[in-house]
Amino acid sequence: LVTRAECVEIVSQTLNLDRVHVIDYSIEAASDEILGFLGEYFRLVITIEENSTEKKFYYFLKALPTDKDQRELIERIGLFHKEVQLYSILLPKLKWNTGSSKWRPNCYLSRYDLLIMEELGHLGYGHVPDRMEFTEKHMQETLKCLARMHASSLEFEINHCENTRIDAIFGSLLFESQLTGKNTWFKAGLNVIEAFAKHKSTFKDHPSIRDDPNKLMEMMEKVYQLSEATREFQNVLCHRDLWSKNIMFQFPKLEGNPQELDYANPQHCLLMDFQICRYQPPAVDVLLTIFFNTRRQHRDEHMQLYLKFYYDFLKQELKKYDIDAAIKLPWEEFTRSCKHYALMPLIFNCIFVPLTHLAPGILTQIQKTDPERYHVICNTDRNEFVLQNMDLDDFYRDYVTEVMEELLQHLLT
Repeated sequence: LVTRAECVEIVSQTLNLDRVHVIDYSIEAASDEILGFLGEYFRLVITIEENSTEKKFYYFLKALPTDKDQRELIERIGLFHKEVQLYSILLPKLKWNTGSSKWRPNCYLSRYDLLIMEELGHLGYGHVPDRMEFTEKHMQETLKCLARMHASSLEFEINHCENTRIDAIFGSLLFESQLTGKNTWFKAGLNVIEAFAKHKSTFKDHPSIRDDPNKLMEMMEKVYQLSEATREFQNVLCHRDLWSKNIMFQFPKLEGNPQELDYANPQHCLLMDFQICRYQPPAVDVLLTIFFNTRRQHRDEHMQLYLKFYYDFLKQELKKYDIDAAIKLPWEEFTRSCKHYALMPLIFNCIFVPLTHLAPGILTQIQKTDPERYHVICNTDRNEFVLQNMDLDDFYRDYVTEVMEELLQHLLT
């Protein structure tokens, strides 16, 4: 995957030196579990000699999948190429990715088939454990990080894009890679919603579901109209994929047990995986992030607090750049855009949750033992798989039912 010469370049960048002496390097799987659906993930360990002493440096390596079908889909949609170009061209232009203002890992090598970045685990960052719910603290740290990214985007557009929009210059990097008819992964997710509505939902006898086989899909496909940049609202660089595996928190050691991390008290976070980025109103990112990482009751109780928290922190970040949020993105415009994009997080949540909230290890096992079935589940037809797992796993059934019913209530009442 990586050459010795590339390892020399990577560590040289890390240490800001002209050259280093690489003794050895190795690559191992980053995790026994699936960390994402759009690549394969590894840990690169590079050993160098410095002043007659060996030192190890750790990096995170993301590569195109080796699975033929998965790789073909990703290359056809252009997902991996898009992220490589973003890390190479646009993201380095956005300011203040340092210290406490940092919002993404540094990238040291971007190639057509791989990316090599900081290995955040060795810097004290980690994911929340599987099925652990985000608390108010987790959400606040995530929204602060998101506001830093959005503020950097606005600063770049205002001060460096010569009175034009980011998408006018970098539109070829910010194409729609998810909400598109070419994305069979997304279409398979819409089909699951339809199957749930017809067989398990409290709305299964609603006329729009019972009497018209196409009506629900027509209502859901309106989400495609929300995928484009707009001139009605201020746009920024949006991530759009901030589920728990794409957010890494810095956790302190657990008091009284320094071998364990205190997952309830995140101190800072960084954002990973930018292949679904678009130029859209910040409300898109804020809503998706809240929906991906909280349960419905939590959202009902905290939604307005989170919107205000994000906006106030964005104002604070923009002030660093001498940008007045009240002029560039008034509160009234932000709240209006949240209402305009309300369908998007509801749809996305129903597509993500049936895959991201399975019992740990299920998809990994299928991927290892039956790659063809794994491809079908991810990219062709997952209806039966999802409905069967709902019968086997109470947590999964309750979570999937909750997000599906929330969407159907929005569409049908």
